[in-house]
Amino acid sequence: MKRIAMALVLCAALPLIACGQQIAEQDVTQDVTPAPLQVLTTTVPAGQMSVLYPPFVFQAQGGLLPYLWDVVTGTCSGVPCGSLPPGLVLTADGTLSGMPTTTGSFGYRIRVTDNGGNAAIMDIQVGADRRTEKPTG
Repeated sequence: MKRIAMALVLCAALPLIACGQQIAEQDVTQDVTPAPLQVLTTTVPAGQMSVLYPPFVFQAQGGLLPYLWDVVTGTCSGVPCGSLPPGLVLTADGTLSGMPTTTGSFGYRIRVTDNGGNAAIMDIQVGADRRTEKPTG
């Protein structure tokens, strides 16, 4: 008899739980909309002709990972999009690297695409100067 009384007291102390019955479980799903995809990088360091360009990684936020990066080629609104300086490459993970083979200022358009197919673009300028030799002696 003591066990029954104890069970009744426990059931009375926990009114939200039905005594002797299983509690129903329910899966809950919620759609989460990621923040809009955007390129965060607005400038890149200048390089020097015939000098290895230290790897530079473009940054983005929002959208769905992973990101894929590329340079937009052709025309953009009727104007040539430009290109990277000869000798530099942009890899799919957003790393700019290489060795500039000519001097000048180069404007180009980069694009990042997220896993959901959303894209963001940014126009970038990068310069490649002549290498300056320090006098020896």
